[in-house]
Amino acid sequence: GAHHWKVVDQSGRSFFVTVDDLDDKNWLADTREAVFAGLRHALGTAAALQRDAGLRFVVAPIESAANDIVRRLDDRYAMSVYPFLIGESSPFGPHTDPQRRAEVLDLLVALHGATRAVRGLLPPHRLRVGGRGDLDAVLSDGDRPWAQGPFAEPARALAASHAPALTEVLEGSDRLAETTATARSDAVLTHGEPHPANLMSVDGRLVLLDWDTVALAP
Repeated sequence: GAHHWKVVDQSGRSFFVTVDDLDDKNWLADTREAVFAGLRHALGTAAALQRDAGLRFVVAPIESAANDIVRRLDDRYAMSVYPFLIGESSPFGPHTDPQRRAEVLDLLVALHGATRAVRGLLPPHRLRVGGRGDLDAVLSDGDRPWAQGPFAEPARALAASHAPALTEVLEGSDRLAETTATARSDAVLTHGEPHPANLMSVDGRLVLLDWDTVALAP
């Protein structure tokens, strides 16, 4: 969902530049405008955690001279700029080292404890299936041909052949969201993806990256 570059300015200072594709963040919303608004809230929350809550492990974007945390480049793309960090990263997967896992849990406890400091910056997370409108349209009109490319018709046929099962799963998801609403009402600040690839060891301490999934959630 994002493109990355290392950028060096005229003074020799390095930055990590991220350009987000607003068409590829459907956990935030279904339209580009709404996705950009959600991204701005998420990255603004990361900045507030670092600045106001004193969480040094949060890697947040650098604010521009105009106080922008993320800037729209065009209708589809938005850019944010980060410090360029030199450290040790890890691949995707589970936390297999017990000591590292305990360190990550400490970070998450601190993050949950900072909920009050940023509660007004984020709406509560809403349980939803990304791209639900498109999926509902496919299931309600499964016989309409798809002509967008060589894999379109095989994909449509595959979806149509599993339409009853997909419908059952979606209906079950809706029921689960409804029946757990009360239990999920006590929300804390969550990162969303604290897996090893979103952590780095920098100068002997852990930092947490990639805050576009931050939310108030159970």
